[in-house]
Amino acid sequence: MGSAREPETWFNLLFGGEYWYGWKGGEWWNASGEVTLKLLDTLRQVRPQVLHASIFGPELLTGIHTGGQLVGFTPISPKGISTVREYLDWWRKFNAAAHREGIKVQATFNMTLIWDNQARNKGWFKYFNDFWEEQLLGPKPVGNPMDLLQRDGLGQPLSAPDTRWQPDFYSYKGCPNNPHWRQLLKQMIKAGIEAGFDGYMVQVLFRDDCLCQYCQQGFRDFLAARYSADVLRDQFGIDDVAEALLDTTRGRGPAWVPTLKEADDRLGALAMAARQFTDESMKRAFDEVFVDYGRSLKPDLLLSAWTHQRGFLVPGADYRSFERITDERSLLSPQLWGKRENYLWYCIGKTSSRLSEHITGDASLSAKFIYSMGRGKPFVVMKYDYERPRLNISEAWAHRGIGLALNQEEFQEILAPYYSFVQRYRNLYYPSESHAELALLLPRRGFYLNDTSFLATFDRFGRALLETHHLFDVVVDQRLSEVDLRRYRALLIPTTRHLSPAERRQLQAYREAGGTLLVAGKPGQQEMKENNMPERLALIPDNIDATAIGNSIDRALSGSLSHCDAPWTVQMTAWHQPQSHRLIIHLVNYDRDENALGQENPRAARPMMVHLNLPAGATVSGIRFITPEEPEPKPLKGNMVAGQIHFQTPGFLVYGVAVLDYAL
Repeated sequence: MGSAREPETWFNLLFGGEYWYGWKGGEWWNASGEVTLKLLDTLRQVRPQVLHASIFGPELLTGIHTGGQLVGFTPISPKGISTVREYLDWWRKFNAAAHREGIKVQATFNMTLIWDNQARNKGWFKYFNDFWEEQLLGPKPVGNPMDLLQRDGLGQPLSAPDTRWQPDFYSYKGCPNNPHWRQLLKQMIKAGIEAGFDGYMVQVLFRDDCLCQYCQQGFRDFLAARYSADVLRDQFGIDDVAEALLDTTRGRGPAWVPTLKEADDRLGALAMAARQFTDESMKRAFDEVFVDYGRSLKPDLLLSAWTHQRGFLVPGADYRSFERITDERSLLSPQLWGKRENYLWYCIGKTSSRLSEHITGDASLSAKFIYSMGRGKPFVVMKYDYERPRLNISEAWAHRGIGLALNQEEFQEILAPYYSFVQRYRNLYYPSESHAELALLLPRRGFYLNDTSFLATFDRFGRALLETHHLFDVVVDQRLSEVDLRRYRALLIPTTRHLSPAERRQLQAYREAGGTLLVAGKPGQQEMKENNMPERLALIPDNIDATAIGNSIDRALSGSLSHCDAPWTVQMTAWHQPQSHRLIIHLVNYDRDENALGQENPRAARPMMVHLNLPAGATVSGIRFITPEEPEPKPLKGNMVAGQIHFQTPGFLVYGVAVLDYAL
């Protein structure tokens, strides 16, 4: 992987993603193929730092030769163009126009998925065999396109009916472990860079149950490098790793028990190893193709990977089985996680509020986890929530994430003040660091052992901290040695089972230096410090509600934590800009009338009292409150009480920010 420095990138407004409502219908393009004034006017109003525009990569070849009549994930725009050269010529002009507005353009680049009919003579294979543009894309990496694909144990290409796009279409996948497929990707990357794209949003980093020769050999090498012959025999049932057919499908087939139907359907040792191999090999493919090769052509190539979280840190997740968790990085080493990407992108599935069921439909735990794993890199959490545009963009900014700009006509008026707000107050977001007082430990090491039993407790603790307005970070056990625990008053631990000896020593030293460890206790425990618990070590019963958990934390720490008196539908985060002597408090209101007609329908939050601990030796010199609807600062009065600053905010609609300046 090399030791190249991490790219230094920060921005917080992106236009595009899968929020391309106008783009999919083609309204952005006029008959002559020129950029419409509508799109340019929209970009000038929104002023995003980054724009997702265009599709490129193998997906484009599925339908480009048909003038855009055949498509894959994303309809081809502009329509009527039938060669890659024409397509890139058009985008070259567009990219130049975007650059004049100070906007960087990322092309969406699908790394594996392609489409054609079952006869393989209509879509992608038709282009490869009959229309390949060698002068632009270079020579074909292989003569037979079948030699590029992911395959099953019989050597047949992995494919499945995919009629979402065309009635007779099937999906096929190129194999990222195949060096010839990687070469095809590199040739397309070069052509896109020459057309003026600033970077690529890389989608579909998927290796399914591919048993091609390259995956087989790669998996053999993976196992041989990690396990002795005895362990391979005893733990995996492999006598000779050099000769074994490594069936990573767990032997499943039409005559076998379907997935998730057995009483105990957890992944076995070989399947877990295969999943880790997949995560690591996809990262190696991404780095070789996009980072090493792409940045050899354009050193500042803007790169991100479009990844997913399903069944993880979202309301209603089922944590009974690791197999239910979808995350392309779930078993990737923390040293490689997000490494050399400019920003991170996670789709967490469609979320919505059900307030009567005590569900806000937030992505806050996901955001805190991604921020921690990414070491503070900018990130997107995409929720497919098309009902609460102001809420979603506010939530992202409150967690120092990237807000997704929407282009639907019905949202332009209500979102315009938010775009203006973040441009005007951009200096309040970056650089900054967390002002959290508590840390919630995620024992990620348990995933490698197929253990997800701690996730329900982690989720319960996290929800309680959000609802009771405690300021907290998520920290990960595999990165605990990098964390200065002295900044936190207490560390919440769902389980100690996966802590290493070094981490146990670190936590003991933290406790002896004055920190408090709060560990999940068995259900039914009534007293946190029963059985003569050591000082600054407390148990929190694992079967109590959010308010009770919050009260237990406050009792353990003598009630001296920052908080506010808002209802549970308001969440609070705090960031610190030490060089500017400034604290920024973000308040996000999730309350809404879910029965009213139309979308969003927020119920304004009432004024609320905030109690905030200050940095050591700080005295407040001024407090102001701003919102997108009322961006002119309102000065607030505060009182110092027992070392905390107390102040009352005005009411606000969705998003309010309190800015505290202090002197030392």
